[in-house]
Amino acid sequence: MSSYPELAINKYVWEQFHISPSMSATYVSHAGIIPFFPVSDNVSGTTKWEDKTYIIYDSFIKPRTFNRYFYPIKSGQMMYSIKGKLEDIYKWRDFISNVLDREDVAAKDINSYAGININNYDLGFHCINVFQANYIGNTTESSGTKKTYSTNLIIRYDYHIVNIYNNH
Repeated sequence: MSSYPELAINKYVWEQFHISPSMSATYVSHAGIIPFFPVSDNVSGTTKWEDKTYIIYDSFIKPRTFNRYFYPIKSGQMMYSIKGKLEDIYKWRDFISNVLDREDVAAKDINSYAGININNYDLGFHCINVFQANYIGNTTESSGTKKTYSTNLIIRYDYHIVNIYNNH
């Protein structure tokens, strides 16, 4: 059973890097590793991915929109912290926003992708939105002479779990 919306979204986004003519070189350069890591840089390894761009993500469940959905519909938000070279951050930010910020069309595409590519997939997405949470300059870190650039995207999603608790 796969009831983690974050995993379905992350795998779908990375697959879009693979099939996009403008981003496929990025996909190839990561040598089969999906560069999305949960919670902190510590999980991404000790090399900090050298010069490759990567994403640290975290998520939380949020309240459903007032009077909009029936209780089986859940809402969540995930934050992508995109880290890497400045030009890559702009490229990744725009690409991910274009892939995901398509409301129910993106939800349908993720459901189709995950239904085929994720074992025991038991989620159904309804809507996906994306917005940038900060300026790139506000999250830039300086360590000696090297600057690490980053920015944060918020991915908002509504979904349901097919076999919800106590559902007979």
